[in-house]
Amino acid sequence: MLLKNSKAADIYERATDVYAKSAVPFPPSDWKYVLRLLGLVIVANGKTLREETDIFHDAVNELRVVIDPSLCITRHMNHDWFELNRPVLEDVIESASFDKFLYQTLAPIKSMPHKLDVISCMVRIAVSNGDYSNLEKSLINKTCLYWKHPEQLARYRRISQGVFLDADEL
Repeated sequence: MLLKNSKAADIYERATDVYAKSAVPFPPSDWKYVLRLLGLVIVANGKTLREETDIFHDAVNELRVVIDPSLCITRHMNHDWFELNRPVLEDVIESASFDKFLYQTLAPIKSMPHKLDVISCMVRIAVSNGDYSNLEKSLINKTCLYWKHPEQLARYRRISQGVFLDADEL
């Protein structure tokens, strides 16, 4: 039992304050931006393939576990979100306002601590069908640069040149 005004109580209070300040949860409303990024990769090459949507569902579940395990997102919810938003994503990917849309998607989640996990999922979706298109490369490159992760570009450029990475490198 901790006593009031004891040194142990003071240390405990400071430790819980530090934890509370550092453990800022990822807001559920910001998931739409993560889903948009992953969805843009699916529609980037002009066709929606089963392999890409399967990896999309797996990636969202993996990100949910890493970012916020308490959040409930089912495979069916992922599917519904993608089907409802696919027309918008397809329209944006071919429009002149693509860069603006991409940056409006990236900006709200710029402080997210799991950016590299999101980028890795984007790459997994992009290479899942065996065709790593120029638009997919551009989307991933712009994401890395905007989020200030240029060191990741070398890894993803190796993929685009046909050098396959081990699973632990993705």
